[in-house]
Amino acid sequence: MHKGWLRSRFAWFLFFCCVCIAAFYTLLENIISKPNASPYLNGRTVEISVLTDKKASLKELLGDSYFINHHLKFISGCELQSELDFFGGWSGMTFIGSSLLLVSDLSAWLLIADPLSLCEKRHVTGTIGWLFNSNKKSLRAAGYGDIEAVSYSKRQNQLLLSHESYSSGIFVGDLKNDDISSVPFKLLTDVPRKLHDLPKGRGLEAISWVNVKKNRPLILALAERDPEKNREAVPGWILDANGKSVQAFSFAVEPGYDVSDMAYEENCGLFVLERKLSWLGRFFVKLNRVDIDGSLVKNEWPSETIFAGDSSGSLIDNMEGIAVSYNDNECKVAIVSDSNFIKLQKTTLLVFSFSPK
Repeated sequence: MHKGWLRSRFAWFLFFCCVCIAAFYTLLENIISKPNASPYLNGRTVEISVLTDKKASLKELLGDSYFINHHLKFISGCELQSELDFFGGWSGMTFIGSSLLLVSDLSAWLLIADPLSLCEKRHVTGTIGWLFNSNKKSLRAAGYGDIEAVSYSKRQNQLLLSHESYSSGIFVGDLKNDDISSVPFKLLTDVPRKLHDLPKGRGLEAISWVNVKKNRPLILALAERDPEKNREAVPGWILDANGKSVQAFSFAVEPGYDVSDMAYEENCGLFVLERKLSWLGRFFVKLNRVDIDGSLVKNEWPSETIFAGDSSGSLIDNMEGIAVSYNDNECKVAIVSDSNFIKLQKTTLLVFSFSPK
């Protein structure tokens, strides 16, 4: 009788534990699960709601410890929302003329016209679709579901993508007639072995065309973290247009920070975005401007922090994408956050103007 009673109580305890585990995983899936791919997404119009707080102070927007140096000016910031499941997870972006192209962890793309005045509106529309390969298969369906960065070169009229899926790599695509929906991306197969073998979580996070050599386009690539757990630097590569290594180097970072993206504009310079997540769940972000010369061959890359903020401000979240444009003798810098499709996070956009003088 006593043993049967114990077995009964133990069985109920096991049942209770199973119910709790199932409930936990259901809750976790609802919070952080990514939406499934849809074949009907390509070229679809998406409605975007714009949330702004124009009465908020810079401290309320950018955090308790925000910093902006004299070369940089905050223009606007806002939160972006959409009822479309595939909206979010934006991990990289680049300017194509006056439009802004964003790419996501789902290997989706979003194109927004006139983005520099976006935060002044209440609603905007964009176009959304899938990034796909030469076989017309979405990159996510082909196994490349973690796109991290994008870069556009007007001189080559080409787009670069970096990914860190089961390995790291680089895609290139020719942009014809300014139609992103028709660009087939080809994987560069000659990238250095150490770049390809970067572990997930420490993979290729930032990429940019760098036009510092006349008639010779170069690719600049940076890892998110050092695979050997060096806290003070991340590996980087200068590559030719086919992905072959011209030079490997180390890029210095502040201990605790990871590289999340970078953007280059020949009239404005190179900008590197760094972020870290504290044990208390607070995001910190830094924007550095890096001096590069025509040779790019150097052991040190001098940089200057021009912006810093943290998620005690309403507009700072997991800041992961950066783009730079040059119009009317002025540099504009845009930064976007990656929501990771987690309901506790959000998509925010920050716009600055930069003056090197």
